[in-house]
Amino acid sequence: MNKKISFAWLVMIFVTVTLVVAWPVQAAEYGGIGGRPVNSDPGIANSSSWFIYQLKPGESKQDAAEIQNNSAAAVDVLVYAADSIPSSDGGFALKQKVDTMTGVGSWVRFYPDPPPVPDSAPDKTVAGLCSPSADLKQLKLTLDQQAKLADWCPGTTLVELHLASLQRQLIPFVITIPDHVDVGEHSGGIVIQKKNPEAEPGSQSAVILTTRVGVRIYETVPGEIIRRLALTRFTVTKNPKLPEYTASVGIRNTGNVSIENISTITVTDAWHKHNTAYTRTMQALPGQELVINSAWPQPLFGHYRFQATVTYDDSGQKTLTTPAVELWIIPWRDLGFGVGALVIVIVGLVAWRLIYRRRSSGRGWVAYTVRPGEDLTTMAGWTGVSWQRLARVNTIRPPYVIKAGRKLRIPPSAKPPQQPGGSSRRPTTSPPATRQSKSPARKTLRK
Repeated sequence: MNKKISFAWLVMIFVTVTLVVAWPVQAAEYGGIGGRPVNSDPGIANSSSWFIYQLKPGESKQDAAEIQNNSAAAVDVLVYAADSIPSSDGGFALKQKVDTMTGVGSWVRFYPDPPPVPDSAPDKTVAGLCSPSADLKQLKLTLDQQAKLADWCPGTTLVELHLASLQRQLIPFVITIPDHVDVGEHSGGIVIQKKNPEAEPGSQSAVILTTRVGVRIYETVPGEIIRRLALTRFTVTKNPKLPEYTASVGIRNTGNVSIENISTITVTDAWHKHNTAYTRTMQALPGQELVINSAWPQPLFGHYRFQATVTYDDSGQKTLTTPAVELWIIPWRDLGFGVGALVIVIVGLVAWRLIYRRRSSGRGWVAYTVRPGEDLTTMAGWTGVSWQRLARVNTIRPPYVIKAGRKLRIPPSAKPPQQPGGSSRRPTTSPPATRQSKSPARKTLRK
């Protein structure tokens, strides 16, 4: 256990917890920290929770994010912009701080400090102070102020804040769309991340939690909007570790905007009596491939049909359907155990039958002529075998009567008594009862 903990400390496993709240009029919040847009537009759906823009290539827009500490303790946070990526389950996620940003995450610059210009400046926006057309002569800046302004104008990609309990702080930023960017949607987000990682509560290992919250950014470059999905695969595979099957459907967004879609995987048996449907609603980013997995508990036996459908809106509902996958569910392991047990039973029965036949055959026994006054009971006494076996070997049926002079087979070691009817040993059991008699009938000869 100590070795495992030491190893974990060396490799420093970082588990990132990312939460993005999609409900309108709510800030993204998790672990006591959060954020939201400041300048929401009531005419744009979800703009109170997300930054939503429709800027042309080369355009810039100044906006602001409210950074929140909702906990009872002070906290240090990092604020930065990040590109969007698919999460492990195909949802919306954001790159890590150490990743290289090539999309929306590289288009944002923050301005946490006020501009180094006199309070009397008529325009304190980034565009009014930093654009090539900005007229700074009227501000009459000193050389030192001009140098500070030159350092301030590029902004920063990373902001460090110390927030007191329940403190809110506004962070202005500028998003600039590159000149050569594709038409359609581009997404990312502003990330608020606790500066100091924390150990997982109640964990005995060295797992470190880095708490992050992302406020989404959606920028749609005007032009021809294409909303199109394509199915890439549909497979049904056995889970080697659990008694279940995994149905996987692949969906690729070949359009240029995000598309919300509903995927349904249906499982039907051969008699159409048992139908199971797994439905999930996901959002596919432009160019992204989603792989949606659904676990299906393995039945004992049967023939089943799997099929997936994906629906989305493109000036009306569109539906994509996968080819059906048909599968026989055969519990080979259990069947093998059953067949093995059956073979053992059959072998046992055959062996018992052979032994029974051998014991019933009287092989090696010698012929003997029944003498007057003898019956199965008396013969069993001096032959050393049960009267039942004598009857079985000699095919004697109820009521087990034998007549003098009948030829029977007896063990070669048996020694008949010197006097008819005499016997030095008595049987311990009697033959089963019949309607006429409860023991073998004795028949005497008339003189």
